[in-house]
Amino acid sequence: MRVVGVNSHYKMINPQPTNLVNQLDDLYQDSSLYSTPEMFSPPSERRPHVIRFELMTGCSWQNCTYCEGYRGVPFRNKTLDEYVHHVDAVWEKIGSYTELAKGLQRIFIGGGDALGVKTKTLREAVRYTWMEFHKHTGNLPRRISVYGGTQSILKQGAENLKALKVDSGLDLVYWGVESGSTEVLKYVRKGCTQEDLLKAADYIHSAEMPTSIMIMPGLGGIKYYEQHVTETAKVIDAIKPAYITFMGVKPSSRSAYAKRMEEEVKEGANRILTDLEMAKQIKEI
Repeated sequence: MRVVGVNSHYKMINPQPTNLVNQLDDLYQDSSLYSTPEMFSPPSERRPHVIRFELMTGCSWQNCTYCEGYRGVPFRNKTLDEYVHHVDAVWEKIGSYTELAKGLQRIFIGGGDALGVKTKTLREAVRYTWMEFHKHTGNLPRRISVYGGTQSILKQGAENLKALKVDSGLDLVYWGVESGSTEVLKYVRKGCTQEDLLKAADYIHSAEMPTSIMIMPGLGGIKYYEQHVTETAKVIDAIKPAYITFMGVKPSSRSAYAKRMEEEVKEGANRILTDLEMAKQIKEI
């Protein structure tokens, strides 16, 4: 990663405040800093060596029928000034060169689709986060990652994605693909089609931006089993992601997905996959 204007006098910092936290979980419980204590993020970023910040609250889409991760959290993009204040306040709680700070290695910037923030704001936010991490830990972050939906990848385009990678230091986009089947994507109101996914994949490749994609085995139930396998495999092959995470469908009983599936089961038109069928589908994909 290229160094982006880090102050060479970063060790000249203020004395340590007295209200430091010793655990990141305690930090995320502070409602003056974070919109939700769960700090919804990819499983691989919920680690004691990953510090999470919040550029966006909630999710800009909030229509996926299976997801209630941001229920009750209003969607809002922070201004750059608000985000800078947030980052500064987080580091004030952590302190500099404390045991907690010294153990940090990576950065995740939330919320649900931070890649959808305006390019200039996102670029400056990533850059500032990078510099402050260096300043307070004495180390370079091994990785900076964000969530990015298909529509946000399309909105950014190859040129902006490349700039985010080269100029600010963004290293990885977590992309919720879920399925490569247009029918399955419509079934869960994902807001995109296979054609959108393939076009977004082209932008990702042009920008040489690494991705970690999420696939949901069992999505759409037994009714869409075969096309979920074949069409998802096609999309994975086109994206060529650095990482793939398979996340099973476990929606809340109050979700639109669960209610629709319940009705289809009563009608004999569909059903959820058994554990064995779920494993088989993963293997086939």
